Amino acid sequence: GHLSITVKETREKPELNLADVGFGFSQILPLVTELWWLSSGKGVQRRTEEYTPPVIFVIEQPELHLHPRWQAQLADAFLVAIKMAREAKVDLRLIVETHSKTIINRLGHRIVNGDADCHDINVVVFDKESVEVPVKVRVAKYDEAGFLVNWPYGFMNPDII
Repeated sequence: GHLSITVKETREKPELNLADVGFGFSQILPLVTELWWLSSGKGVQRRTEEYTPPVIFVIEQPELHLHPRWQAQLADAFLVAIKMAREAKVDLRLIVETHSKTIINRLGHRIVNGDADCHDINVVVFDKESVEVPVKVRVAKYDEAGFLVNWPYGFMNPDII
């Protein structure tokens, strides 16, 4: 009477019980399942044959409890979902709120390798210098070499005490 969900990273590796792979993986599984559902076009309501409204999928801090290697693979999954959606004629737009250097760097890496287009990815930085000053919103973009343009100096660097 017991059921378990097993996961397998690659064909060569053994299956693992979801309960044994860490909390982050179990938290991310519903997210990637929903991404697959939307990007395949199955979860999208089409108004007409010619027009399907954009699908906006908002994800808050998906990197929580994930090993950096899995964070990088999650960034890859975002790119695969966008590609699948385009093939299914779905205008899938992801808004990902993250503090992950790994995700940011992986997207740049994928651009330089030709796996993503620099014009398809924006990074919006919300900078709050103090309580008295309004939030500054800055749009950073990747260039063709995968580097961020208009990135605030020292943004991801912790202060050394």
